[in-house]
Amino acid sequence: QNSFNYPHTIAAASLDDLASSGYRPHMPEDVQIGEYSEGHIEVSWTPAKCASMYDVTYQKLTGGKTISKQVNASLGNSIILTDELDSCSEYEIRVSAVIGDEYSEENIVTISTPPETDSAARLDPIAQPFLNSVIAKWKGFEKLSCVSEYIVSICKEGEECHGGQQIE
Repeated sequence: QNSFNYPHTIAAASLDDLASSGYRPHMPEDVQIGEYSEGHIEVSWTPAKCASMYDVTYQKLTGGKTISKQVNASLGNSIILTDELDSCSEYEIRVSAVIGDEYSEENIVTISTPPETDSAARLDPIAQPFLNSVIAKWKGFEKLSCVSEYIVSICKEGEECHGGQQIE
């Protein structure tokens, strides 16, 4: 069996060499979404080998503006999204690795943002009192589509509320 040992060290390709070669980077893995808080959400991922940049694109599932942010790979593998994020909404977030003009496949994650803590005030309930009962109505899905159940309590004015009934 014959072998040949090349006597010189061969340097690894630079990012410029990879970019000019048309190399397509691997998709970023393990996209993680942090907790939504006051219109902000953190997105992080496991870095892709040889990426020079990451492209993070997001859009509300019901339509709306598509927003794209870039993160230089040397600055890390996470970003805090702050633009056009609403509570009680669904978003699709796409993360791609980039080298030159080549984009990896997108790692796609769908998230739902929770309602704000004071969101019940937006329901504008209508209460119809009767002799021994009350009918309460509100437009829950129209106003807060991310809420699937409510707890309804009837309280005497100036007194503490006791219990409540869960409505789905």
